[in-house]
Amino acid sequence: MVLIARFFTGSDLFLFPFCCVVLFYILKNRAERNTDPKIRALYYRAFYFKLSIVILFTLITEFYFKGGDTSLYYQATKDLRAAIAGNPDNFWVIVKTNKLIIKSPIFDYFYYDNYQYDLTWNYMISAANFYPPKL
Repeated sequence: MVLIARFFTGSDLFLFPFCCVVLFYILKNRAERNTDPKIRALYYRAFYFKLSIVILFTLITEFYFKGGDTSLYYQATKDLRAAIAGNPDNFWVIVKTNKLIIKSPIFDYFYYDNYQYDLTWNYMISAANFYPPKL
């Protein structure tokens, strides 16, 4: 349960079902436009399949892999958001940066983030790893 507390907050208990309901109504609107009942049923099956895969992926990532790359990208995204919240000028630093370097003004947000495994700053030194959270 400690792992869940690290990534999920109380608002996620509200936001996840809310997003699922919104996506379901969007899907229902799209499916109802189709006149063929077999294809309409495929819309619903695909939605339930994708939703179950997302939940399964999340559980496997958290409890089997103990976070892995997904948690590092998530932590890096939180660090980038903290850098922008700390100084709005950091937004342009992030846009212009290809990889994390020690002399960068955003380096401290990665180095002192109190992440459990304390690998985020080391992981973001690679340009390939810095790009997904930057995006």
